[in-house]
Amino acid sequence: DLPGVMEKWLVDMAAGKPSAYEMRLRRADGEYRWFLVRTVPLRDEQGNIVKWYGTSTDIEDRKRAEDALRESEESVRQRPQSFMDAIHSEDRERVVGILEGQRQQGFEVEYRIVRPDGSVRWIRDRGFPVKDASGKVYRVAGVAEDITERKRVEMALQKNEQLLSETQVLGRTGSWEHNLVTGEIANTEGNLRLFFGDDHSKGARFEDFAEVVHLDDREYVSARHAQLLAEGGPRDIEYRVVWPDGTVHVLFGRATVVRDAAGRPLRVYGTNVDVTERKRAENALRDSGVQLQALSRRLVELQESERKELARELHDRVGQSLTALKINIDILQPALASQGNAEVLARVADSAALLESTMDTIENVMSELRPPMLDDHGLAAALDWYARNFSKRTGIGVAVRAGEPALRPAPQVEISLFRVAQEALNNVAKHARAHHVEIALDHASGEYVMSVQDDGIGFDGVEDASDKPKPGLGMVTMRERAQAVGGRFEVRALPSGGTQLTVRVS
Repeated sequence: DLPGVMEKWLVDMAAGKPSAYEMRLRRADGEYRWFLVRTVPLRDEQGNIVKWYGTSTDIEDRKRAEDALRESEESVRQRPQSFMDAIHSEDRERVVGILEGQRQQGFEVEYRIVRPDGSVRWIRDRGFPVKDASGKVYRVAGVAEDITERKRVEMALQKNEQLLSETQVLGRTGSWEHNLVTGEIANTEGNLRLFFGDDHSKGARFEDFAEVVHLDDREYVSARHAQLLAEGGPRDIEYRVVWPDGTVHVLFGRATVVRDAAGRPLRVYGTNVDVTERKRAENALRDSGVQLQALSRRLVELQESERKELARELHDRVGQSLTALKINIDILQPALASQGNAEVLARVADSAALLESTMDTIENVMSELRPPMLDDHGLAAALDWYARNFSKRTGIGVAVRAGEPALRPAPQVEISLFRVAQEALNNVAKHARAHHVEIALDHASGEYVMSVQDDGIGFDGVEDASDKPKPGLGMVTMRERAQAVGGRFEVRALPSGGTQLTVRVS
């Protein structure tokens, strides 16, 4: 420091003015320390310098503080560039814009940084200006917080919400929540679409949803909503809504209630699903069923009409001709006997027996085509007659147990039940290997019930697959005959063996 100090001191002495110098002086222990040396001239009355006064002040601590401050300021000057370099390249421009634009008012910003090891962290930075007495901002202070874990949770939640929203739109489902205290309604995008289609301007008010409910369903929906609040849930409901474009959609909903400790309802939440296509399919299936039932009924009517006509033709034409032929043979037999022609007489007697058998066969055919006692005496008598003939042919015992109905079923019901019993007995003879069959008729609560139960091998005891009861033509025919008169057809294998067939007609 000596050359500079001496040069300045000599100049100041020549000028005769006070001076101040900062220099390092060596102490007695050999350590150099910083001193502030000030000199002031003493003048006489004429202005001449008589002598110089001086002071030396130890400023070592101040100098160290100044050096530290200077280093700190240099570090601060270098830090912003290092800070900016660490910000993720996709966030850097946005962050710079926020820092420059809001430095005077303070700011809050979230951004990513890339650490030296390549890992990415999320930072939440909040800054505020520090002003001097005049209100001028002379520095900005702030707090930086690592929010990486929070952002991960938020992004995972956002992804799940997006997935849920997309899934609900694809599946035509939606969910909602109604805060009964504040009136606030929360809906997923899928739920809003169920009620309003592509109209995104509605759904904030409860009234928005009530207004799109089909006029014919509003009273029902209102009653179910009141019941839900009064009795709790979950409860189901199915109703129609009308979209802004006028199309009608059917919704199935399920909701429940959350209550406080006193039992007061706080909020209601639930889900909805668009079942319009399912309802259309159900309606189409029901219509098809009605049409099929009508066709089956008409087919049965035509079959019975043809059977009845054929039985009449057999009786009126074939039956009468056979009766006349029998009369002629009965007349010929005594005449031939008196002539003693044994060979011709034997031939005539054989023809008479064959004719008798043919007449019995024709009578049985006519009875099966249209049992006369069904019209004259009712279903129970007709079944009893048929059961006796069936037992004679097959050796299988058949018992008919019938109550006394207050009213006979309609004729078409009687003939359908009779035909079902006929087909059931035929199945028993073909497949069941049964020894006994019971036919039961009952009438209770406006419903006619007929069951046919055998003691055969049932479904599981059949060794030959060709003998197994299956929905073949006979089973289909029985079911169609029952359905043609509005009946229900059931068949099941009994645990004890055998099969039970039941027809119920209201």
